[in-house]
Amino acid sequence: MPDPIVPPPITPILATARGIALAAADEVLAGTLATRRTGEIEAIHDDAALDAARALVAQKLPHIFCAGKLIEAVAMATGPVETGMQFERDSFMAGLAHPSGRGMVHAFLAEREVGKIPEAGAIPRAVAKIGVIGGGTMGSGITTAALMA
Repeated sequence: MPDPIVPPPITPILATARGIALAAADEVLAGTLATRRTGEIEAIHDDAALDAARALVAQKLPHIFCAGKLIEAVAMATGPVETGMQFERDSFMAGLAHPSGRGMVHAFLAEREVGKIPEAGAIPRAVAKIGVIGGGTMGSGITTAALMA
């Protein structure tokens, strides 16, 4: 919901979206908003869009097994929910077993480990003197960092 103190610029799209959201909120308050089950929502199967996505993945991510499976899962989403969910589960398990999937899991977990620095809570000690051996790029960088600290 937009902040009433600093409203965003109202564009036609935002005005339409806001109007739809407010109308739905009014229906909820009135108790007249009918619930819709996900499986009952009509999905449109767009072969051209799926083919374009397949071509893009084949060109840019040919080595990523899971990318193609994602597109196929989207394609399956236009059919029966149970079939689509089973395909999604089978594809997920196949992706976990594939080397590219294991690599992505490794990268995901490694990104989270980078932020866990054990020395982050350490109390710095006063430094009166330092010695730097070498006057090249690394030595001058260390010296500059020490002077700036």
